[in-house]
Amino acid sequence: MGSNPTRRAILQENPIKPWFVEALEYQNTTLLQLYKDFIETDTTYLQKIKNIYYLVYKYKGKIIKKSLRSSNLKYCNIQKLKIIQVLKKELGLGFNKITDDMLTIHIKADKGDSSQSVQNVKEEAIKEASKQLALGEIKNINVISPLDMTIKKAFEEYKDNLIKTKKPSKSTLENCDSAYAYLKLFIDEEEDILKLDNRFWTTLQSNLIETPRDFLKTKRLLEIGIYEAIRENENIKKELEYQLKNSDKNLSQSLKSKYEKNILSNLTSQTINKHFATYSNIMKYIENIGLMDNTLKITPLEEEESNKHTFLYKELKELFNFKSTRKDSNGYEDSEYQNMYKFAFLSGMRRGEILKITKDSFVEANGVKCIDILEAKNKQSLRLVPISKEMEEIIRQQLKHSKNGYLFFDKEIRYRRRLYKLQQ
Repeated sequence: MGSNPTRRAILQENPIKPWFVEALEYQNTTLLQLYKDFIETDTTYLQKIKNIYYLVYKYKGKIIKKSLRSSNLKYCNIQKLKIIQVLKKELGLGFNKITDDMLTIHIKADKGDSSQSVQNVKEEAIKEASKQLALGEIKNINVISPLDMTIKKAFEEYKDNLIKTKKPSKSTLENCDSAYAYLKLFIDEEEDILKLDNRFWTTLQSNLIETPRDFLKTKRLLEIGIYEAIRENENIKKELEYQLKNSDKNLSQSLKSKYEKNILSNLTSQTINKHFATYSNIMKYIENIGLMDNTLKITPLEEEESNKHTFLYKELKELFNFKSTRKDSNGYEDSEYQNMYKFAFLSGMRRGEILKITKDSFVEANGVKCIDILEAKNKQSLRLVPISKEMEEIIRQQLKHSKNGYLFFDKEIRYRRRLYKLQQ
């Protein structure tokens, strides 16, 4: 049998108190199994940074962090128990997450509440609890004052930590900001972090299902506010259903055309689930630094099947020979659009990636000319795209007219950016 130096080191340290070992010897196997499960799975007061566990505890508004110098969760949990026993016994500190028979009193005041009244309530609560403590009915009291942490501050700290420890891509940070922007539609970012309870997350998911997809990009919707926008959209849908139900069948198609152009598409399940993945990461971070328990226990929405469309040869021919019918062409020739469609077909690149191509995007790798994609949807999409002869001819044509360095639609940067936003 092979040796296990980590296990041997733990046994030699004998970190478990003798009284605890003796107690376990007189208990049944169920308690032993519970203890085993605890030290092998529990992460309370532990935070893993670069594969090393830290003991993290908040004391008097400050975060105390101590490295346990190991990636072994079992070993670190035993060390955690040792440290907690010392802190509880010698310093009288409370660890309410893993301590039984503790009364925790939360005193939380809202804006406008009288500070004196709040203080009176706090004193009365402590006085009554102290009586029960003297009678032996309560074994410990832990009074928690309001947290000095707003939702905004928590998000900023999470994002700073994400940048320092994960080195996220630009698109990951953009997704993070987008998720936070939707969160702010339904709660004031200056609210206490404790407002993010399970009830809030459940309500938020329901609200996002009804939220128009283009709300944050539409000036009129921003002016009327999120709740009015949702109500207005739902009223249009109900009116259409009523009209269809009570109309002649011959009018059905014209009614649909009349209403559907005014009905706004809502956020997809995929987008909502992506935002909730961000919220979950934020709450995990908040729990790891000891502010509050992770309250996000939401089941992801069932996602719709992809409705990607495969173009027919006839449709491709129409795109490659695109003719604009608009008077306002923003100064672009039809050939500009035709070249972009052809380039997308030849390269397999996304629309947003193509609109970001500049003169500096072209490189050579092992003698092959390529497009270096430095900004993409995710890290896996960062790649080199080989340039074929057909693509090279389109690049040559486009660079002739380039004024600002972009391969496509660069005469008016504002317009080029608007085109790019269409793919978001």
